[in-house]
Amino acid sequence: MPTHTAALLLDLQVDFLDAVRARMPVDPGGAQRVLSGAKAVLAGPALAGALPVPIVNQFPVTARLASFFHHGAAVVATLHEAALGS
Repeated sequence: MPTHTAALLLDLQVDFLDAVRARMPVDPGGAQRVLSGAKAVLAGPALAGALPVPIVNQFPVTARLASFFHHGAAVVATLHEAALGS
């Protein structure tokens, strides 16, 4: 049976990882380590041959209660394009 490998990139959102625009920011050093690891996976040197699979949480704008408890962070889920070089 063939085996396949995937690298799951979970919640790489501007709302968590961007030092300026984040609504629920994580530690800047931690954010940098996460982004460096994601870049290595996407560019190929880390986990060579693995399929990168970005996974995000996203609520519709109408989900006001969920948006309130997440400070609006998951209403529009986007990868951190600038940091990932996209």
